[in-house]
Amino acid sequence: MTIGNISVIVAIFTTLLLNTCKAMKEYSLKTTITRRDDLANRTLFNFTDSNTTAFENWIEVSDGGRSKATLVKLKGKNYQSGIFFYLLTPLKNGSSFAGVHWIVPDRVLPAYDGVIIDLYRQGPHSHFRLFYGECSDTCNCISNKLVFETSGKREQVKIPFRNSSAYLHGTPLSNSKCSGLTQKSHIGIKVNGERNASENQFGPGSIEIFTISAYKERSNASLKKSSL
Repeated sequence: MTIGNISVIVAIFTTLLLNTCKAMKEYSLKTTITRRDDLANRTLFNFTDSNTTAFENWIEVSDGGRSKATLVKLKGKNYQSGIFFYLLTPLKNGSSFAGVHWIVPDRVLPAYDGVIIDLYRQGPHSHFRLFYGECSDTCNCISNKLVFETSGKREQVKIPFRNSSAYLHGTPLSNSKCSGLTQKSHIGIKVNGERNASENQFGPGSIEIFTISAYKERSNASLKKSSL
Protein backbone atom coordinates (compact mmCIF):
# COMPACT_ATOMS: atom_id res chain seq x y z
CA MET A 1 0.00 0.00 0.00
CA THR A 2 1.47 3.40 -0.99
CA ILE A 3 2.17 6.19 1.46
CA GLY A 4 -0.62 8.24 -0.15
CA ASN A 5 -3.20 5.50 0.45
CA ILE A 6 -2.07 5.11 4.05
CA SER A 7 -2.44 8.87 4.58
CA VAL A 8 -5.99 8.76 3.22
CA ILE A 9 -6.92 5.89 5.55
CA VAL A 10 -5.41 7.69 8.56
CA ALA A 11 -7.34 10.85 7.64
CA ILE A 12 -10.62 8.91 7.35
CA PHE A 13 -9.97 7.14 10.67
CA THR A 14 -9.26 10.48 12.36
CA THR A 15 -12.51 11.94 11.00
CA LEU A 16 -14.49 8.97 12.33
CA LEU A 17 -12.91 9.34 15.76
CA LEU A 18 -13.68 13.08 15.86
CA ASN A 19 -17.30 12.41 14.92
CA THR A 20 -17.48 9.76 17.64
CA CYS A 21 -16.08 12.14 20.27
CA LYS A 22 -18.69 14.72 19.31
CA ALA A 23 -21.50 12.18 19.58
CA MET A 24 -20.28 10.98 22.96
CA LYS A 25 -21.02 14.36 24.51
CA GLU A 26 -24.72 13.75 23.89
CA TYR A 27 -24.82 10.72 26.15
CA SER A 28 -24.49 10.03 29.83
CA LEU A 29 -21.09 8.98 31.08
CA LYS A 30 -22.72 6.05 32.81
CA THR A 31 -23.14 3.23 30.28
CA THR A 32 -24.26 0.35 32.44
CA ILE A 33 -26.54 -2.20 30.74
CA THR A 34 -30.09 -1.87 32.07
CA ARG A 35 -31.27 -4.89 34.03
CA ARG A 36 -34.77 -6.04 33.08
CA ASP A 37 -37.00 -8.37 35.06
CA ASP A 38 -36.74 -11.14 32.47
CA LEU A 39 -32.96 -10.99 32.12
CA ALA A 40 -29.98 -12.07 34.18
CA ASN A 41 -26.94 -10.38 32.66
CA ARG A 42 -23.23 -10.97 32.83
CA THR A 43 -20.90 -8.29 31.48
CA LEU A 44 -18.33 -9.83 29.15
CA PHE A 45 -16.61 -6.61 28.05
CA ASN A 46 -16.91 -3.18 29.65
CA PHE A 47 -14.95 -0.83 27.43
CA THR A 48 -15.95 2.18 29.57
CA ASP A 49 -13.98 0.96 32.60
CA SER A 50 -10.65 2.79 32.87
CA ASN A 51 -9.11 -0.28 34.53
CA THR A 52 -10.45 -2.82 32.04
CA THR A 53 -8.37 -5.43 30.24
CA ALA A 54 -11.13 -5.82 27.62
CA PHE A 55 -8.96 -4.31 24.87
CA GLU A 56 -6.35 -7.04 25.13
CA ASN A 57 -6.04 -10.12 22.90
CA TRP A 58 -8.39 -9.09 20.08
CA ILE A 59 -7.23 -10.69 16.81
CA GLU A 60 -8.01 -9.52 13.28
CA VAL A 61 -10.06 -11.91 11.12
CA SER A 62 -10.21 -10.51 7.58
CA ASP A 63 -10.36 -11.79 4.00
CA GLY A 64 -6.59 -11.90 3.44
CA GLY A 65 -6.69 -9.06 0.92
CA ARG A 66 -6.65 -5.34 1.57
CA SER A 67 -9.61 -5.34 3.96
CA LYS A 68 -8.55 -4.50 7.51
CA ALA A 69 -10.13 -4.30 10.97
CA THR A 70 -9.04 -3.47 14.49
CA LEU A 71 -10.49 -2.77 17.94
CA VAL A 72 -8.90 0.17 19.73
CA LYS A 73 -9.48 2.32 22.80
CA LEU A 74 -11.12 5.74 22.50
CA LYS A 75 -10.28 7.71 25.61
CA GLY A 76 -11.23 11.29 26.48
CA LYS A 77 -11.00 13.39 29.60
CA ASN A 78 -14.17 12.00 31.18
CA TYR A 79 -15.10 8.98 29.09
CA GLN A 80 -13.81 5.86 27.42
CA SER A 81 -15.14 3.35 24.89
CA GLY A 82 -13.99 0.87 22.28
CA ILE A 83 -13.90 1.50 18.51
CA PHE A 84 -14.29 -1.36 16.03
CA PHE A 85 -12.78 0.25 12.95
CA TYR A 86 -12.79 -1.46 9.55
CA LEU A 87 -11.89 -0.86 5.91
CA LEU A 88 -13.61 -3.08 3.32
CA THR A 89 -11.81 -3.54 0.00
CA PRO A 90 -13.32 -6.03 -2.48
CA LEU A 91 -11.35 -9.06 -3.66
CA LYS A 92 -11.27 -10.05 -7.33
CA ASN A 93 -14.49 -12.05 -6.88
CA GLY A 94 -16.24 -8.97 -5.50
CA SER A 95 -16.60 -10.16 -1.90
CA SER A 96 -14.82 -9.01 1.24
CA PHE A 97 -15.00 -9.18 5.02
CA ALA A 98 -13.19 -7.67 7.97
CA GLY A 99 -13.53 -8.35 11.67
CA VAL A 100 -11.96 -9.10 15.02
CA HIS A 101 -12.40 -11.91 17.50
CA TRP A 102 -11.38 -12.65 21.07
CA ILE A 103 -10.08 -15.97 22.38
CA VAL A 104 -12.01 -16.82 25.55
CA PRO A 105 -9.74 -18.09 28.35
CA ASP A 106 -12.71 -19.30 30.43
CA ARG A 107 -14.22 -22.25 28.54
CA VAL A 108 -16.69 -23.15 31.27
CA LEU A 109 -18.94 -20.13 30.95
CA PRO A 110 -22.55 -20.69 32.02
CA ALA A 111 -25.10 -21.15 29.25
CA TYR A 112 -26.66 -17.91 28.09
CA ASP A 113 -29.37 -17.15 25.57
CA GLY A 114 -27.63 -14.32 23.73
CA VAL A 115 -25.73 -11.07 24.00
CA ILE A 116 -26.61 -7.39 24.29
CA ILE A 117 -24.23 -4.90 22.66
CA ASP A 118 -24.40 -1.25 23.69
CA LEU A 119 -23.12 0.56 20.58
CA TYR A 120 -23.15 3.49 18.22
CA ARG A 121 -22.50 2.81 14.53
CA GLN A 122 -21.04 5.14 11.90
CA GLY A 123 -20.50 4.54 8.19
CA PRO A 124 -22.57 3.09 5.32
CA HIS A 125 -22.89 -0.44 6.68
CA SER A 126 -25.92 -1.23 8.84
CA HIS A 127 -25.66 -5.04 9.06
CA PHE A 128 -22.93 -6.88 10.96
CA ARG A 129 -22.27 -10.43 12.11
CA LEU A 130 -21.63 -11.81 15.56
CA PHE A 131 -19.73 -15.09 15.34
CA TYR A 132 -18.53 -17.62 17.88
CA GLY A 133 -17.31 -21.21 17.92
CA GLU A 134 -15.78 -24.09 19.80
CA CYS A 135 -12.17 -23.65 18.68
CA SER A 136 -9.89 -20.68 18.21
CA ASP A 137 -8.91 -21.53 14.61
CA THR A 138 -11.73 -19.67 12.88
CA CYS A 139 -10.63 -20.78 9.40
CA ASN A 140 -10.81 -24.52 10.09
CA CYS A 141 -13.60 -25.04 12.60
CA ILE A 142 -17.35 -24.61 12.70
CA SER A 143 -18.53 -21.11 13.58
CA ASN A 144 -22.01 -19.99 14.55
CA LYS A 145 -23.02 -16.68 12.98
CA LEU A 146 -25.84 -14.21 13.52
CA VAL A 147 -26.67 -11.08 11.56
CA PHE A 148 -27.66 -8.00 13.54
CA GLU A 149 -28.83 -4.62 12.31
CA THR A 150 -27.81 -1.19 13.58
CA SER A 151 -29.72 2.08 13.24
CA GLY A 152 -26.90 4.61 13.28
CA LYS A 153 -27.96 5.84 16.72
CA ARG A 154 -26.81 4.93 20.23
CA GLU A 155 -28.67 1.71 21.02
CA GLN A 156 -28.58 -1.63 22.81
CA VAL A 157 -28.83 -4.43 20.27
CA LYS A 158 -30.14 -7.75 21.57
CA ILE A 159 -28.86 -10.81 19.68
CA PRO A 160 -30.34 -14.23 20.62
CA PHE A 161 -28.15 -17.28 20.03
CA ARG A 162 -31.16 -19.32 18.96
CA ASN A 163 -31.13 -17.50 15.61
CA SER A 164 -27.57 -18.52 14.76
CA SER A 165 -26.53 -20.63 11.78
CA ALA A 166 -23.49 -22.91 11.61
CA TYR A 167 -20.83 -22.44 8.93
CA LEU A 168 -17.62 -24.20 7.89
CA HIS A 169 -15.26 -22.49 5.43
CA GLY A 170 -18.04 -20.01 4.67
CA THR A 171 -20.52 -22.75 3.74
CA PRO A 172 -23.74 -23.11 5.78
CA LEU A 173 -24.21 -26.48 7.47
CA SER A 174 -27.55 -28.23 7.76
CA ASN A 175 -28.79 -30.12 10.83
CA SER A 176 -26.32 -28.34 13.08
CA LYS A 177 -27.62 -27.02 16.39
CA CYS A 178 -26.64 -23.56 17.46
CA SER A 179 -24.52 -23.44 20.59
CA GLY A 180 -24.46 -20.87 23.36
CA LEU A 181 -21.57 -19.58 25.39
CA THR A 182 -21.05 -22.90 27.18
CA GLN A 183 -19.26 -24.37 24.15
CA LYS A 184 -17.63 -21.17 23.00
CA SER A 185 -13.90 -20.52 22.90
CA HIS A 186 -13.96 -17.41 20.69
CA ILE A 187 -16.39 -14.60 19.95
CA GLY A 188 -16.13 -11.79 17.42
CA ILE A 189 -17.74 -9.15 15.20
CA LYS A 190 -17.27 -8.67 11.48
CA VAL A 191 -18.72 -6.86 8.48
CA ASN A 192 -19.15 -8.36 5.02
CA GLY A 193 -19.04 -6.85 1.55
CA GLU A 194 -21.16 -9.04 -0.69
CA ARG A 195 -20.59 -9.89 -4.36
CA ASN A 196 -22.29 -7.47 -6.76
CA ALA A 197 -22.69 -4.94 -3.95
CA SER A 198 -22.74 -1.26 -4.82
CA GLU A 199 -19.52 0.71 -4.40
CA ASN A 200 -20.84 2.56 -1.36
CA GLN A 201 -20.98 -0.76 0.50
CA PHE A 202 -17.18 -0.81 0.60
CA GLY A 203 -14.75 1.55 2.28
CA PRO A 204 -14.33 2.56 5.95
CA GLY A 205 -16.72 2.49 8.87
CA SER A 206 -16.82 2.01 12.62
CA ILE A 207 -18.86 0.87 15.59
CA GLU A 208 -18.32 2.51 18.95
CA ILE A 209 -18.85 -0.19 21.58
CA PHE A 210 -19.50 0.55 25.23
CA THR A 211 -20.35 -2.87 26.69
CA ILE A 212 -21.05 -6.42 25.58
CA SER A 213 -23.13 -8.48 28.00
CA ALA A 214 -24.48 -12.03 27.93
CA TYR A 215 -28.07 -12.53 29.04
CA LYS A 216 -30.22 -15.40 30.26
CA GLU A 217 -33.97 -15.29 29.73
CA ARG A 218 -36.03 -15.80 32.88
CA SER A 219 -39.30 -16.01 30.99
CA ASN A 220 -40.61 -16.71 27.52
CA ALA A 221 -40.69 -13.03 26.67
CA SER A 222 -40.38 -12.31 22.98
CA LEU A 223 -36.91 -11.50 21.70
CA LYS A 224 -36.36 -8.38 19.64
CA LYS A 225 -33.57 -6.73 17.71
CA SER A 226 -32.56 -9.87 15.81
CA SER A 227 -32.50 -11.11 12.26
CA LEU A 228 -31.55 -14.31 10.52
